[in-house]
Amino acid sequence: MLRYLTRIPGIRRLWSKFPLGSVALRTEYDIWERPAYAYGVYSAARLAQSLEINNFTVIEFGVAGGNGLLILERIAERISISLGVHIEILGFDTGRGMPNPQDYRDLPHVYQEGFYKMEIEKLKSRLKTAQLIIGDIFDTIPCFFGNPDLPPVGFVAFDLDYYSSTKKAFRIFEGAPLTRLPRVFCYFDDTIYPERACHNELCRRALCDT
Repeated sequence: MLRYLTRIPGIRRLWSKFPLGSVALRTEYDIWERPAYAYGVYSAARLAQSLEINNFTVIEFGVAGGNGLLILERIAERISISLGVHIEILGFDTGRGMPNPQDYRDLPHVYQEGFYKMEIEKLKSRLKTAQLIIGDIFDTIPCFFGNPDLPPVGFVAFDLDYYSSTKKAFRIFEGAPLTRLPRVFCYFDDTIYPERACHNELCRRALCDT
């Protein structure tokens, strides 16, 4: 019955304003501020629960102003209470905004150095449980592996915009198997948007040369 009701125009929007129901139900029908984040965290929590792992880590690469990290906190808190699994939250960012684009794959006609600069202290004052890891991710990710107290990674949100930065972030998968759950759920932002990102001579030429 509920499945048919959700097809009524405006029902999901109304439900989102008054998010009632279980975590499982809200995840099934995308009734979260960021449904993709909720799906990843919930799925990781279910996996950890089935493996009798009591805690795990979720990560956002590319924090910027912090709205996504704050939402991730709220999602993790609700899912943690529901499933009885503790969730650590980390946000990786340089704090200085985006670096210089490396080449055409970073889409320099769309993104530029300094975009999405963070107000670090202001954001820290708003966070409840999440930790900020400030610095170049090429350097800070190995530090993550060096901390034996951090639980395994279960969900990663990649929101770095640049190809070069995202490639660096893949180092999160280079650690020993115990640094992550057997399956790590991932979300990639901006994979097809904005469409104009693909409309440039360099990308076209590179595609033709392959």
